[in-house]
Amino acid sequence: MKKILFLTTGLIKSGAENQLFLLATGLKERGYSVTIASLIGGNLVAPLRERGIRVVCQDELAMRMSPFRVITYITFIRSLMVHSSPDVVHSFLSHTNIFLKFALVGLPRSFKIGISFRTPPLRLPLIAALDYIFMWNVDFVTTNSYKSAEEVKLLYGIFSIPITVIPNGFLPSHVSRSESDTSQEFPYKKIVTTVAQYRKEKDYMTNIKVAEYVVSKVPDAHFLYIGEGRERASIESRIRVSKARDNIHLLGRRSDVENILNVSNVFFLPTLGESQSNALIEAMHARLPIVTTDIKANRETAPHARFVPLKDVYRMGQTLVEVLSTGDGDRAKMNFTFFKKTYDCEKMIESYRALYESLAK
Repeated sequence: MKKILFLTTGLIKSGAENQLFLLATGLKERGYSVTIASLIGGNLVAPLRERGIRVVCQDELAMRMSPFRVITYITFIRSLMVHSSPDVVHSFLSHTNIFLKFALVGLPRSFKIGISFRTPPLRLPLIAALDYIFMWNVDFVTTNSYKSAEEVKLLYGIFSIPITVIPNGFLPSHVSRSESDTSQEFPYKKIVTTVAQYRKEKDYMTNIKVAEYVVSKVPDAHFLYIGEGRERASIESRIRVSKARDNIHLLGRRSDVENILNVSNVFFLPTLGESQSNALIEAMHARLPIVTTDIKANRETAPHARFVPLKDVYRMGQTLVEVLSTGDGDRAKMNFTFFKKTYDCEKMIESYRALYESLAK
């Protein structure tokens, strides 16, 4: 039985953390012994433990990192590597890549070391620079997109470390609420939905301007914003003074995202930067027409979406008005076909399993 030790900064439900949840539980079902070492806790800790995954947190009650916790976390994972005798140690996030390398200093080992780049490294230049530290200790690299893989090769090609691209896997979640209840909550004829954290790089300020344009052309259009994050207060303030304030709904975090997507007419993501957007993947699964920004990662993730220039309110608005009118069903069907071929959860788990098995040869 292979023993895998995953490293992460936290276990609060989000894109990378959800992928780790699916991978860890999938490997457990295949007979692997899986441990997750996390700097802080989160709402995925209990569900993971319920499924037989060993989860150890340096500070389970903490909800954010601090410099002191980082120092103790390095000692913490070093001790785990010594005493748990893993076959593979796999850092799942950019920050833990660096923590792992410091923890390896002077440590004799027989296990394999892997790091992940789930965000293109050039978007985090300081971390990218720090990643050069002890890079020769690394046996393999994983990414979830070819864009990230290209940047990793550009930055770290000198080390000749094998890079494996494994796209995110998607597994429909169980929604306790019925779709009819969701329809009653949002009884609008035209629904444009955004699922993204309330952060600057998701560009909600442009999103609100686009909503104002669309509502001026399609008065019964309503915009639903699903997410959470540190920019919530500024987004709320902007909506309050918006001409479309009655048609913009800030929903926060929701457990029935799939239901909401299923009653929506179009998915809109005016993001400034992505690696591989789980929200786009969810929208493809829901067979929704997609309007998103023209960046390389989005073209890779959802090749049949409608692509618009960054911050171009007029082009975004015009495209949404057109899609709300026509439905854009052919593109939605092509994206769903691509989704089935690319983002199958079992395929993702099997790809990681095959990678781990190859390390023993």
